[in-house]
Amino acid sequence: MLTVPSIHFLDQDVIQTIRAAAIIDSPKAVLRELVENALDAQADRITVDIWTEDDLFSLQVTDNGVGMDQIDLKLSVAPHSTSKIQRLEDLWTISSLGFRGEALHSIAQFARLTIASRPREESGYILKQGEIVPYPMATGTIVTARDLFADFPQRQAGLPDRGQQLRHIQRLIQDFALLYPAITWQINLDHRPWFHLWQSAQMKDIALQILPRLTSADLIQDQQSHGTILLGLPDRVSRPRSDWLKVAVNGRIVNSPELEQSILSGFSRTIPRHRFPLCIVNLTINPAQIDWHRQPDKSSIYLLNLQEWQAKIEAWVKQLLKSPQPNLSSHGKKLLKLTESQSSYQTNSVAPYKILGQLHHTYIIVEQEEGTYLLEQHTAHERILFERLETLWQIVPLEQPILITDLTEEQIENLNRSGIVAENFGHNTWRISALPQLLVTHPDPISAIYELCQEQTDQALRARVACISAIRNGTELDISTMKDIVQGWQLLQNPHTCPHGRPIYFYLGKQQLAHFFRRY
Repeated sequence: MLTVPSIHFLDQDVIQTIRAAAIIDSPKAVLRELVENALDAQADRITVDIWTEDDLFSLQVTDNGVGMDQIDLKLSVAPHSTSKIQRLEDLWTISSLGFRGEALHSIAQFARLTIASRPREESGYILKQGEIVPYPMATGTIVTARDLFADFPQRQAGLPDRGQQLRHIQRLIQDFALLYPAITWQINLDHRPWFHLWQSAQMKDIALQILPRLTSADLIQDQQSHGTILLGLPDRVSRPRSDWLKVAVNGRIVNSPELEQSILSGFSRTIPRHRFPLCIVNLTINPAQIDWHRQPDKSSIYLLNLQEWQAKIEAWVKQLLKSPQPNLSSHGKKLLKLTESQSSYQTNSVAPYKILGQLHHTYIIVEQEEGTYLLEQHTAHERILFERLETLWQIVPLEQPILITDLTEEQIENLNRSGIVAENFGHNTWRISALPQLLVTHPDPISAIYELCQEQTDQALRARVACISAIRNGTELDISTMKDIVQGWQLLQNPHTCPHGRPIYFYLGKQQLAHFFRRY
């Protein structure tokens, strides 16, 4: 017969290990806690050393922050000891990265921990194996965690391989650097330099160090009272994964599917299918509106007024994508031979321009003061029509109904949902009595209907209507039609890409041309 164990109190060392295991689950977690302490100490230079000898990770973080005196050094490894909060009420007004007073104590449960620190205008000391002795060093703090999880083989065996852990560490440091651009980072791996990131005035410059193939003109950064945003122009920058779709709150990256979806909604119909935008949002939020106690690693939060922040982020992204931004390519490539037949200057509410002509019956050549745009006539017209359809979707009756066959139930549902009613007209035949206004005069309406019935959302269907109805490449245009397209393009909400994510224009700047011809 089984005996049910009686309830009893756990030993203190068991309690401490359980608490520590929830916080320190990997080398990345150790580094996260140590870097957060360095940032809270107002460091502007952080050096990270990583050793991976004997299949064990050891880490050291050196900063030039304010440092600790002997008393604080001794208390720093005690459980629940912190300089960040004092009262219960402080838990709901957190303004620092660390606050629980558990990080160093938790790391000490899984690694051999030493801490050396020196405040300004005082001597340095090192805490090692519970003893504090003098230690000559510069102002700041050095924390070393050696042989992580050496005494916990189950945790060690469950970790990813060395390469994957190093990638996690690299991304963590890059995220910190993006959010704190005024800090210089030096990262060493196994006694050799690994990578470094130089301090800068803005997030954008850090991103260019991490992604050197990009240029400054590929990115837009904006700062408002509610935060900072960095995004890549969708006609130039997209990613195969969502690895550069990031949301931060008060300087800490958080997992927030709701806010991430708001970013994606802002980029709606600007990014190619199966691609993701580059966008980092660092929100500045009143600490009283944030509950940081959802997860031990503080990666998830409860946020008051979440829907308001969702709407604000989506509108923010859409506003930044609204105006054309010149994109200077890094190479002149092939210079285009521009003609000036039928050229004329035009002025509207956005910017004066001169239409120089049409290239290959596909590209409209538009000159402005600082450079020249080549607009692909089909994608530009497609975006113009799409934004009009988003504002006004009209289904009009046909003089002569159309009969089509071989529709599936899903295709019929797709048509009916958009207002294009497919009526049963006998065996395997349906009658279409109305179409979107743009398709009423289409030369091949049956083919158009078969294309539309494949689209599973209303927005995708409108994008398909715009694509089907737009002027085709290879069509010769008169100056009046070119003028209409250019004016419509300049007034677009999103002038960078068509609804399917293809670029609308190529920009050739005046300075780029001068540089190519060595007219410095």
